[in-house]
Amino acid sequence: MNTLEIKGSLFDLLWSIEDKETLLKIRAAAFELINQKREEKKDWWDELSVEQQARLRKAIEETERGENLIPHEQVMKEIEEKFKTIST
Repeated sequence: MNTLEIKGSLFDLLWSIEDKETLLKIRAAAFELINQKREEKKDWWDELSVEQQARLRKAIEETERGENLIPHEQVMKEIEEKFKTIST
């Protein structure tokens, strides 16, 4: 189920509820969950290992200096060639 389908099913469920108290409880629970997620939000960088961070820093520095860059066309050609051999 993708996010659009989940949202649709939640909307359908909420639409079917007529009891105001139940709706208020669901609303409060939803706000609480959303606020928790906002507070828990972590930077993906902090979840990387020290080695991964170092490798990314090095790659960024090389890119800024123009080192080890591969043109987009070359990358696409290599990918096409690789997939041709896989699919045959």
